[in-house]
Parts: sequence; C-alpha cells; structure tokens
Amino acid sequence: PPDVLHQLLELKLQMSPTIEIGLIYPSSVEPLKMTKHCIYRHQIRSCDVGYALLYAVSDGSHLTLANLI
Repeated sequence: PPDVLHQLLELKLQMSPTIEIGLIYPSSVEPLKMTKHCIYRHQIRSCDVGYALLYAVSDGSHLTLANLI
C-alpha cells in the first residue's frame, strides 16, 4: 500500500549458488501467516515484502559475504 511508511525486507543468506525462495512465491497476494501480520491496519502479503539475497562462502570457521542481489 502506498501509505505504508516502511517496507519489510527479508534477508536470505545462501551458501549454495542456487537460489532458494522457500515455499511461497514473492509475488503471492496471500496474507502472510505470522503472529503479527498487520502494520498500520494493512494486511501484509509476500508481494509487499522486499528481498535481499546474500551469497556467502565459508572457510570452515568464518563466512565471507561474496554477493548481494
């Protein structure tokens, strides 16, 4: 909705070169199934959320962020 003051952002950390978006498509208009899923009286849907994909590599003890999509 245009009058929402802030945008939700979901961060996904990937360790594999393939992108896993989960069980629900980001374009879905179904309401989110969360405990608190209403912000400023607006029902939040997956299509209202922004996504950032982080790709990381591990050396066995540390993660290094390699890409941000």
